[in-house]
Amino acid sequence: MTSLCSVFVTTVSGMDGDIFRISAQVISGIGFLGAGIILVKNNSTVAGLTTAAGMWVTATIGVAFGYGFYAGGLLAAVICVVNAALLTKVEHNRLQAIRFYVEVNDIEKIQTVLEQIETILEKDVFIETIPAKSRIVGSIGFEVMNLNSNRGSYEEIKQAIGQIDGISFVVPG
Repeated sequence: MTSLCSVFVTTVSGMDGDIFRISAQVISGIGFLGAGIILVKNNSTVAGLTTAAGMWVTATIGVAFGYGFYAGGLLAAVICVVNAALLTKVEHNRLQAIRFYVEVNDIEKIQTVLEQIETILEKDVFIETIPAKSRIVGSIGFEVMNLNSNRGSYEEIKQAIGQIDGISFVVPG
């Protein structure tokens, strides 16, 4: 967006000189504020990226309107609103998902355990292999996420998964 503003001002308005110092300072200043919003929480979870990106995009849209590049600013604003609306729905679905951390202590039973987990949860199951949190040699960890939690309550699902032979423990993911 900043590059489009630069092209617009030099080609359409015919201004010469270093007129982009203001926009450069706006972008770097907002970037500095945005960096202060980004936080790393426990388990290396990053929060505030969307807010920081939103601030930066809003600043560039403001610069575009300030230079008189109304078509580009309006297009960018519409794209941002549509993008935010769609991603809000995706995030809402992700937050409603049931998550578990499952640790398997017998490598030979991994395939059977994963099949039984998929049978219990029926559909919309995502399983990711991660290092074992217990650090016990021979154990392997899995992040299990179920987007469609129609199989029962969190505790019922946790109990059913915990009874599978070969699982060391099941904890909230």
